[in-house]
Amino acid sequence: MSKLNVAILGLGRVGASIGLALKRAMTQNPKLAFELVGYDSQQSNEKAAQKLGAVTRIERTPYAAVANKDLVVVALPYDETRETYKALREDLRDGVVLVDFSPLKQPVIGWAQQYLKPTHHVIGAAAIINPNLMFDAQDSAENAREDLFDGGAVLLSPALDSVREAIDLAYNFSILLGGKPRFLDPNEHDALMAYTEHLPLLLGATFYDTLQRHSAWEDMQALTSANFAAQTLTLKRDHPDALRDLLLNNRDNALRALSALIDTLQEARAALAADNRDALEALLVRTSDDYAQWINRRFRAEWDKPSVPMPTSAESSGIMTFFLGSKLANRLAGKKDES
Repeated sequence: MSKLNVAILGLGRVGASIGLALKRAMTQNPKLAFELVGYDSQQSNEKAAQKLGAVTRIERTPYAAVANKDLVVVALPYDETRETYKALREDLRDGVVLVDFSPLKQPVIGWAQQYLKPTHHVIGAAAIINPNLMFDAQDSAENAREDLFDGGAVLLSPALDSVREAIDLAYNFSILLGGKPRFLDPNEHDALMAYTEHLPLLLGATFYDTLQRHSAWEDMQALTSANFAAQTLTLKRDHPDALRDLLLNNRDNALRALSALIDTLQEARAALAADNRDALEALLVRTSDDYAQWINRRFRAEWDKPSVPMPTSAESSGIMTFFLGSKLANRLAGKKDES
């Protein structure tokens, strides 16, 4: 039976979960067939992904993983992504679609234009994960779940010159993962991510730096607890180079987010300094009330609907034919292979 050949570069939580979601899709629809090849720079992630059955096999290099693949998922640590793009030009086949889950979209679009061929099509993507799983922030294959995208969404951020067929393929791929496809401009994506992702990472790192420079740090260490660990998780999970590159490659947006945080911290400090019970309570109550509303909306997924209609099976068949040939296209669209 013909298979759609997929490479997953990066077998952390997102990459391994994508493999598991595609395996689930094949179980639910026997007419779907994927060959899932994985690569990760950390052997622990590779072994865990294999143990979970997230991939069919592991390749030791990204070059071997992407060779002759129809679809490439990029879910690498951010500090590895640029060098990978630089190295893959001659290994990617013409017509391949790369769905890139890197935390910034504008730099990836630039790297694709700089290093890849015009026949290589990159579509930015971001995982809005299952709300039941969002309080688990561990990024490793051991935390992968086939339902990571269920009840969530996949934000697609194509470049202005992306071909429609590549966008539609990424759209259909998102549906197979279990998430609702939505579209977001790459610039807007990066601006919003500065507040919701990069600022918490920077806050965790600087919070720890503040404490470790305190004269009483030796005594504080024994008092650290779950709250402390959750706040500083980025130092365990993410390489410093990745956070450095995220902030510098999104510098203007990060500065705006940091300035907004400083304003709020100064408001809290002023209330404390003035022993102003009412001002401090007002800040905390408005925050708590809005947080409750956010939690409710997040679990109910009360967001805007996708901005384009879901392709029909006929449209999906045409999309796949463009990239994969009629046999594979018919397979993925659920049509009978007459051969």
